[in-house]
Amino acid sequence: MSKHIKFLKRSVLTLAAVMLVLPFVAKAEDFGSVEISKKGKVTLTAQASGFATKGGSVDAPPNTLITLTWTIPDGWKGCYSNWQAAMIAVTDPKTKTAFINNTAFPRGRIFGMTCFGVGQAQTVAVKVNIVKPDISIARFSAIGKKLIPAAVAVKAKDAILERKDTVGQVIQPAVPAVAPRPAILKNTYEAGPGAITFSAVVKNSGRTSVPATPPITVSYQALLYTPILQTTYKSVTKVPDAKWNENNMRNVNLEGGFAIAPGAMPNVSAYSHETSAGGPWYFRVWADNPSVVDESNESNNKTVAGPYYFR
Repeated sequence: MSKHIKFLKRSVLTLAAVMLVLPFVAKAEDFGSVEISKKGKVTLTAQASGFATKGGSVDAPPNTLITLTWTIPDGWKGCYSNWQAAMIAVTDPKTKTAFINNTAFPRGRIFGMTCFGVGQAQTVAVKVNIVKPDISIARFSAIGKKLIPAAVAVKAKDAILERKDTVGQVIQPAVPAVAPRPAILKNTYEAGPGAITFSAVVKNSGRTSVPATPPITVSYQALLYTPILQTTYKSVTKVPDAKWNENNMRNVNLEGGFAIAPGAMPNVSAYSHETSAGGPWYFRVWADNPSVVDESNESNNKTVAGPYYFR
């Protein structure tokens, strides 16, 4: 076959291939054109007990309704959050009020959401801290009415008779007998009505207020630390509350009858107590109301003073 014929054959085949490809090229679609969403700012705030977020967090007492509020820039599509599985559409309400599950989140939780548009996305978060009040004893005093000075014990001594020599000179003066006398210990006071007076100051060391109603009850209590108790409990602070409650001298209220704000230090009504002779006595002030106040620290609302003795 001549070279001319071979060239012509190749040309025909090439033209046929191009004609087969052209219809497919002509059918390809153009890229669509969707406007990119405008830049914007997503906001998320939390509110609890009337206090809104500051610095990305808010404090809330347990079992407090939390209200989340958010904004989405115009033209964006929606949001996903960690408090619901379904997407939050731009047409949905932009607020939600509910409780935090204090069992699952005893210290609080972080709420986060990611919102998106075309070519835009933004993630925001806010933290809700679960805070509690903390009633503690700031000061406690137990002041006796009339102090008996401390003195060492005196042993009994027999009387010594006077003795004289043969010429009648006194060589041993008479010495009267000495009656035994027990030691007078430190912090010994005269017994009787109003023998000791108690006063105290409490403090809310927590981060949220203590409600005014019902009021915190403050108890002044006494404990005779007998030898049996001393053997059973090596320290008076180890004696169980049940023993203290056996001699609950007086329940008093805080002065003022108002809610106790964080850091506030209200006075406790003073009380004077009648005592009988004996000792060692220990006295305690206890401020609590477990049915109302869920405290962050239940170990600092009692203070003990003593020992005291009465004669």
